Amino acid sequence: MKKDYKNYTFIEGKYSEDTNSYVSYYKHTATGAQVLLLDNDDENNVFAIGFKTPPKDDAGVAHIVEHSTLSGSRKYHTKEPFMDLIQSSLQTFLNAMTFSDKTIYPISSRNQKDFMNLCDVYLDAVFFPKMYEEKKIFQQEGWHYEFKDNKDLIYNGVVYNEMKGVYSDPDALVAFQASRGLHGETTYGFESGGHPKKIPSLSYEDFLNFHRDHYHPSNSYIYLYGNLDKTEILDHIDRDYLSQFSKKDLPNEIVLSPDLEENLWLCQDYPTDDLDDGSYYTYAFTMGQATNGRDLLLRALFADLLVNSNEGDLKEALLDQNFCKDIYVDLSTSLPLDVYITAKGAKPDRSKDFYKIIQDCLKDLVIKGFDKKRLLATFNKFEISIREGGGNHKGIIYYINALNTWLYGASPFIGLNFSDALADLRKTIENGEFEKLLEEKVLNAKKLILESKANTDLLKEDQLALARELKEKQDNLTTDEKARILQEAQALLDYQSTPDSLQAKASIPKLTLDDIKPGIRHIPRKLTEEDGAHYLFHPEFTNGLSYLTLSFEAHHLDLDELACLALLPNLLGKISTQNQSYKDLSTAIYLNSSGILFDPTVYQSKDKYSIRFNIHTGSLGRQVEKILPIMEDILFHTSFKEEKRIYDLLMLEKTSNEAGFLQNGHIIASSRVDSHYSKPAKIRELLGGLDYHFYLKDLLDHWEERKDAFLQSLEKVYKKAFNGRDVIVEFTGEEKVYQDLVPALTTLTKKFQSYPYVDLNPVLSPAKEAFSLPASVLYISKGYDLNKLDAPYSGSMAVLANLLSTGYLHENIRAKGGAYGAGIRIKSSGLLATYSYRDPQLQETIACYDAMGTYLDQLDLTPDEISQIIIGSMNAFDPLRTPYELGQVDLARFILDQAEEDLSIQKQEALATSLQSLKSYKSLLSQAMNQDQLVVFGSQDMIEENKDLFDQVYSI
Repeated sequence: MKKDYKNYTFIEGKYSEDTNSYVSYYKHTATGAQVLLLDNDDENNVFAIGFKTPPKDDAGVAHIVEHSTLSGSRKYHTKEPFMDLIQSSLQTFLNAMTFSDKTIYPISSRNQKDFMNLCDVYLDAVFFPKMYEEKKIFQQEGWHYEFKDNKDLIYNGVVYNEMKGVYSDPDALVAFQASRGLHGETTYGFESGGHPKKIPSLSYEDFLNFHRDHYHPSNSYIYLYGNLDKTEILDHIDRDYLSQFSKKDLPNEIVLSPDLEENLWLCQDYPTDDLDDGSYYTYAFTMGQATNGRDLLLRALFADLLVNSNEGDLKEALLDQNFCKDIYVDLSTSLPLDVYITAKGAKPDRSKDFYKIIQDCLKDLVIKGFDKKRLLATFNKFEISIREGGGNHKGIIYYINALNTWLYGASPFIGLNFSDALADLRKTIENGEFEKLLEEKVLNAKKLILESKANTDLLKEDQLALARELKEKQDNLTTDEKARILQEAQALLDYQSTPDSLQAKASIPKLTLDDIKPGIRHIPRKLTEEDGAHYLFHPEFTNGLSYLTLSFEAHHLDLDELACLALLPNLLGKISTQNQSYKDLSTAIYLNSSGILFDPTVYQSKDKYSIRFNIHTGSLGRQVEKILPIMEDILFHTSFKEEKRIYDLLMLEKTSNEAGFLQNGHIIASSRVDSHYSKPAKIRELLGGLDYHFYLKDLLDHWEERKDAFLQSLEKVYKKAFNGRDVIVEFTGEEKVYQDLVPALTTLTKKFQSYPYVDLNPVLSPAKEAFSLPASVLYISKGYDLNKLDAPYSGSMAVLANLLSTGYLHENIRAKGGAYGAGIRIKSSGLLATYSYRDPQLQETIACYDAMGTYLDQLDLTPDEISQIIIGSMNAFDPLRTPYELGQVDLARFILDQAEEDLSIQKQEALATSLQSLKSYKSLLSQAMNQDQLVVFGSQDMIEENKDLFDQVYSI
C-alpha cells in the first residue's frame, strides 16, 4: 500500500496488526523531517509533531518553550491561540508535553475541517512563534520578577509555579534525586521540566536560542493517524512549512552517563512536617536501551511482577518484614531503560537492610523460579492492557510508542509492534528461561541505592534561603533596576489585561454552527429482565474483549456501614477466600481477565441519586465465562482472618491516596465543596473523598485497639454488600459471547439476598474549610447547588462553563495570577464548583470567583464569538469514548432514568445560547458565590497567613 507523496522520500511500509493500520515511514526530501503515517478506519484523526529536546541543565527551558510556542505565531495573532482553540474547537485532544528528552504537540478531532485548522495552528506555533517579538510571553509562561504588594521582590510565572507545586510532592523530589544520582549532570540527570531553584537562571536569550536549535524540521518527528486524506495535509505541511527551511545539523545530542562500575550509595534529605513520615529508599538501575523492543516490554512486565501487583514478590518481601508502608516503581521515558523501585515510610539508616531484602528476594526467584501459573497470569493481564492500546487516545499513544525507538535512530516499527516481542517473552516463560532474564537484567545490574531522609526543617530552610536570595537581590537593585522591574511587571499586566483586537481574533480559524452534527451519539442497548434483575447488553466492537459489570444497589446500608463498604475494594480479591489463598486467587483472576475492580459510587441527576456497589471485569473473548466462578468465590467466601495482610493493604491505600494529593488537589477541593450542600456528594466524600481518607487514617492510627471491632464490622458489611434487590448486569462486547454467558449470570444473580431500603440523612456542614499540608501552592474551590437557588440545569450552562473556564478564569488566575490552571464545572445535577490548580495566590483567586457575576454583567460578545464558545462546549454532550465507556455511560443513564432525548434537548439548549442567556446568569453566579462555600487545599504557610478566612483549618 505504498503511496508516493511529492517532496517526501519513502523509507518503509508494512501492515501493523497491533495498531490495525498500514504504517508508512517517509522523510521530507529537502529537510530530513521524519514522517510516520498510520492509515486505518478510525474517524478520530491525530496529528502530532515532536522534537528531540535534551536538557543541559535544570532551568526547564524545554518546558517553558513548550508553553510559550502556543502563545501566538506568525499567522495566528491572539495572545493564546491554544486557549482560543480549547474554547472554540471540536478537538478530542489538544495539548503539548515535555518529556525527559523530547517535546511533543499532539491534537485529534473527529471533524475534518477542525482537524486541518488545528494542524495549521500547531505547525505555525512551533515553527514561527510570536515569542521572538514578545518577551512578555517568556515572562508569563516562564518566570519574571515582581513586587508583591509593591514591597517584596518575588518570582512569578506559570511554569515556575507549576514546578513549585511538583516539587512540593516528596515523591517528585525523590524521583529527581534518584535520576540525578543514577545519571549525574548528563541529559537524564537534569530536570527537563525545570527545578524551581534553577528556573530563574534562564535568560530570555538562552530561551530563544533553545528554540532556534531544536524547533527545526531537521529535528522533527511528524505523525498522522486515522482515515483522513493524507495527501492534502502532507502537501500543506511541505508547502507552508517544511519548504521554508533547509536541512541543518542541530545540537540535540543526548549525553549519556557512563555505566555504573559498582553499586553507588547516596543519602539526601526531603522536606516534610512530620518525622514519622520516615525515609524513602530507592533501588535504581538501568535495563538496557529503549531501542530493544523486547526489553521495553520486559521492563514493564518485571515492574508488574515484582512491585505493581499486590502479590509482587519485592512488595511482599519488604512488607512482610515491616520495612515500610508502601512500595512503588517508576519507569523512565528515555533512551536508558531506568527502573526506580522505591520504599516509602521506612525507618532511617537502613539502606543496607533495604538492599539485602531485595537482593535476597531476587536471588531466591532466580534459584527457585516464579510460580508458573502466577507468571502466566501476570503476563495475561499485561497483554490485555497492551492490546487495549491507550483507550480513547490510542492514536496518540501509538505516536509515543513509536518515539520510544524512533527518537533514538531505530525503526519506529519496533515501538509500534509488540506481538513478536510478546510471543518471544511467552516462549521464554514456557521454556522455563524467564528467570535467566531476571538474573541478567535485574539481579546482576549495578545499582544506585538512595536514602532520602525526612527533614522537618528543610522546607523552612528552602523558603528562608529563597527569601534571603530575593532580599539580597532587592537590596542590591539600583533605582533604575527597581523602576524597570515595576515597569515590566505593569507592562506584563497590561498585556495580559488588554483584550485581543478584532483583527487578531479574526486570524483564528473557525468552525460554524453548521459544522455541528445534531443530536448525540446513540448507544445501542438490548434490555431484558428476569426475577427482578435487569440485563443491559451493548453490542459494541471491542477488538475481541468482553467487559462485564455487576451493579448492586447500596441503599440498604447506613452511613457507618458505607464507610466500611468504601474499604472493601482494597481487600476483595486481594485477601484469601475459604477456598484458596490470595496468591492462588490472584493467579486465577489474571489468568482469565484484566482484573476484578470493586467500585462503590454515587450516580446523581437533578431529581435522583443512587448509591451502587459495582464490580467490573474485562477479559479476552470467552475467558469471561471462566471469571464468574472466581467472582462468586470472592462474593460469598472471602475470609477476613488475615489481619496483617488487611492492615498492609489498607496502609498501601492510605499512602497511595496521600501520594496523589498534590496531583489531584483541584478534584479533592471541588468534591469537598460539593459535600457542603449536597447529600449525594456528602456520601461520595465518605466513599472516596477526604472523609474517606480521614476515616482510613484514624483507623490505621489506632489499629491495635480497633482492629477486632473493625474486622467484625467489615465482615458484617461484606455479607450484606451484594444486595439482591435491583441487580443490574451490564455487558459490552460480542453478542454470541453474551448470550452464552446469560444462563450463568442468571444463576448467579439469584443467589443474592435482598435487603430493605434505609433512609440516609447525612449531616451537611456548610463551611469555609482549609486543609493544609507541606506544599508551596494551593487548590481553591467555591461552589453551590444551583437547585437550591431555583435554577434548573440547562444546556446553556455548559456554554457558560466553557466561557468562564477558557476565558475569564484562565486569564485572571492562570495568565495573570501564575496558577497552572483554573476553571468551573457545572454538572447536570446542578452542582457548580470553581477550581484552581497549583495556585500561588489565595485572596486574589477567591476575589476572581466572586466577581464572575460582574464579569457577565459587562460581557459584550459578537454573535460569531458566542458561536465559537458554543462549538467549544459540544464535546460535553458527545465526548470521545471507548466501547467500555459507552457501556458505562448507558448504565448510568439506565440507573438515573435518563433518556437520550433529554440529553439531545440539553444540546439544543446549548446550541441556542445567546449573549442575553449568558448574561442572565449574572445573578445566579453571584448568589452561588455569596453562599461562601469554600475549600482550600495545600500550602500550610499560606493557609496560616490567611486563617481568618476559614471556619475550620485541618492538617492533612
